[in-house]
Amino acid sequence: MDELPRDLYDETFRMFNSLISPWHQWLDPAAYDRHVDTVEALAPRVVASAHGPVLRGWAIHDAFDRVCSMAGRPRVMPPGRPCSTSS
Repeated sequence: MDELPRDLYDETFRMFNSLISPWHQWLDPAAYDRHVDTVEALAPRVVASAHGPVLRGWAIHDAFDRVCSMAGRPRVMPPGRPCSTSS
C-alpha cells in the first residue's frame, strides 16, 4: 500500500470493489456494519487479497470504513459502460 499513489487508490477503490462485489447495493448498511465490525474486531495486522494492495496499519481500518460506506449504494460501473443499478 505504501508504494501505491494515494490518489489512485482513492479513485479506484469503490469501482474495483463494486465490480467484484456488485451485491453491495442490496446490503442493509446497519446490518453490514455490524458484520464488518466483528471481522475488524479480529484485529488483523496484515490484509492481503487477490484484488488489491497488501494493507497494514492505518490502511486496514481505512479499508473497513470504505467497504462499509458502500453498503446500500448503487454499483459503480467501469469507464465506458452505461450506469445501471438493476443487475
